Amino acid sequence: IDRPELLRAKGIAVQSELPAFVTVWVTEQQLLEMAAMPEVKYIDAPTIVKPNNDVSVGTSGASLLHAGKINSTVYKGTGVIVGIMDSGIDWDHPDFRNATNQAQSRILRIWDQTLTPIGAEVSPSGLGYGVEYTQTHINNEIDGTPAGFVRETDINGHGTHVAGTAAGNGAALTTKKYTGIAPDADLVIVKGGNGSFSSTNVINSLTYFQNVANSLGKPIVVNMSLGGQFSAHDGTDPQEVAIDNFTSSAAGRVVVVAAGNDNGTLMHRQVTLPASGSTSVSLTVPAPSGTSSLDVFQFTIYSANANNFNATVTAPGGTTATANAGQSFALSVMGGTATVNITNGIDVGSGDRYVNVYVTRSTTAINPAGTSTLTLNN
Repeated sequence: IDRPELLRAKGIAVQSELPAFVTVWVTEQQLLEMAAMPEVKYIDAPTIVKPNNDVSVGTSGASLLHAGKINSTVYKGTGVIVGIMDSGIDWDHPDFRNATNQAQSRILRIWDQTLTPIGAEVSPSGLGYGVEYTQTHINNEIDGTPAGFVRETDINGHGTHVAGTAAGNGAALTTKKYTGIAPDADLVIVKGGNGSFSSTNVINSLTYFQNVANSLGKPIVVNMSLGGQFSAHDGTDPQEVAIDNFTSSAAGRVVVVAAGNDNGTLMHRQVTLPASGSTSVSLTVPAPSGTSSLDVFQFTIYSANANNFNATVTAPGGTTATANAGQSFALSVMGGTATVNITNGIDVGSGDRYVNVYVTRSTTAINPAGTSTLTLNN
């Protein structure tokens, strides 16, 4: 939508505003109202990303920066904000306190998107959900005056780990063995989940980081050690657009995103579809090991253009489902114990054709093992 004010006029809570889309929090009734608005070009649900971080800080050469080997200047993050979008932080950890005054936190803000405000708690201005804690709140917790107000906890641990790698000062040990890349930087933390993260929360975190950086007049480096496979990875996904918008909003703004953790997982496939020809991709599901999910698998293939082609899924047992360009439907397969959902459409971001195949089973008692085939016919 190009005019967010039309949504606000209907009482819809608009959160982040970007050049071609907004994020909103809506009821089911408001969702139907939006769908009926001619100004709304498309509505998309958030996708899910997961934690990624397996690169050792010891191989980065940061010790040379800390020792002033570059331009005879010590670089430790002084005057810079490090923003972390992840599973939260252990705000009481010594590595996130002032190195010379352990009663003072280096964390300027925490926005816990998973909490609902109670008592005197408030949400960040303009974003309308979650709970925001200030440096004063955290300092009061550290010195016990009063304690018990800050409810944010990192039950997953990944966010604390990432924050330590990026900006821990090593104060927990006298040797400072585990000092991070920018030990003198300030911290702003967004907790977006406990292991999986809505793309809407990720986008809104960038809006929050931008607001804090603007209010303090400081440069900011945002770390998101998260990744997923729900887009073409070509720069047109809403998260990618939001990152580009953030980094271009002012000088001194950087976003660092995890890359490379899916190497060796055999989840990618590239094929060439010749004129008047066809090509196939086989997808083998092994026997499950106690999974409680009804999901069997999802596979999305993105074309390099918007040209029409047909997509046929052949399920174990031989049942087939064909989706022509523009079609989307569900078909019962494997004797009614599983369902193939297939969409052959145009990606709203890139304008290119994509095919999405999503297979579910009716109950967890069904063994979904077998090989399915996706055939593309040009």
